[in-house]
Amino acid sequence: MSKFILLISFILIPIFLSPQDNKESQEKSVMSKDAHSILTLQSQIDSLEYIITKAKDQALNQEIEFAKQHIERANRIIDWSAMFFTAIAILIVIAGGIGLKQFSNLRQMEKDIEDNLNRTKEELQKIKESKSEILENINRFIEINYFYNEGKQAYQAGRYLNAREMMYKVIDLQPTNVKAYFYIGRSLTQEKNYEEANSIFNEILSIDTNSALAYLGLAILYSDMNDKEQAEKYCRLSIDKDPKYTSALDFIGTLLRDLGKIDEAVKYHFQALRIEKVARTCTLIGLIYYVKDDFINSERYFEEADYLAKQQIIKVNRVHWAHYIQGLIKGLENKMEDSKYHFKKAMEFNQSWPPRRDMINHLKFLLKYVKDKENINMMIRFLENE
Repeated sequence: MSKFILLISFILIPIFLSPQDNKESQEKSVMSKDAHSILTLQSQIDSLEYIITKAKDQALNQEIEFAKQHIERANRIIDWSAMFFTAIAILIVIAGGIGLKQFSNLRQMEKDIEDNLNRTKEELQKIKESKSEILENINRFIEINYFYNEGKQAYQAGRYLNAREMMYKVIDLQPTNVKAYFYIGRSLTQEKNYEEANSIFNEILSIDTNSALAYLGLAILYSDMNDKEQAEKYCRLSIDKDPKYTSALDFIGTLLRDLGKIDEAVKYHFQALRIEKVARTCTLIGLIYYVKDDFINSERYFEEADYLAKQQIIKVNRVHWAHYIQGLIKGLENKMEDSKYHFKKAMEFNQSWPPRRDMINHLKFLLKYVKDKENINMMIRFLENE
């Protein structure tokens, strides 16, 4: 409406204007310019209102479209989630239809595994805590083994005082080591300190009343004192405690042999041989066959003894025994120079008296039965005086 009034005014004003009224005309011209400015401004305002309205509509449409997209995406997620959980449910059913009881079992298994892990952790912690104790025990074992081997070698070499020193070190570390006590008692027996030796063997029995080792020590002690009856008694006790103790079986064989019970003696030697095949036992059997004039079997067992002695060199360090056997064989064959050679070699490898004394005793046993005593006496004299 305002636009229409302005248009009429522009048409009618020039008609009604008069030259006389120039001032009024100028005033109206100014008013016309102002009206035009107002009209232009109004037009611009309307344009802006339109633009703003349009922009609002577009923004609103964009927001609505954006919201629709989000709603559609949410719906798709919901659909996929529903499908996923449905598939999981189907798989559970297909896999065996795990029920509440099975779930309970699984939970129990899980608990058991956890308990086992906890126990394992506790055990590992205990092992860590006892590490120092384990290392200490290992070091003690190494020391015991070292002193024992040193003492045994000293005994075999006839260094009896040194042997006892080493064995007492073993006892300091392991007070119940009966083998260490045994070598102490044997060394005292070799030195003919019978009373103290007897005390040591009884000390072993106070540690272990069933010790076959202690009874054998007492048997050797009484035999050395020439009390054969007591020696046999204790040797039989040793065998009663350990029927597979070959040293005791061979020793009672030699006792019975020296008492003239040769047939009974050889049974004990064969019993020992069935348990363990060693040079000592074969030599004793060879000697018995020799006095029985069974030279074929005697030679057979002497050769077996020689072979076994050589095989045992590294294990027990007894190469001297192989030479003793060869010395015996050569002497019985009347090859005295060869016999002396081997006896010398035996004593070079081991200077201790016990092996030499054992060989002398074997020769003295032969001396009782063989007719040709000259060679036997020569071997005995050589071993005693060398």
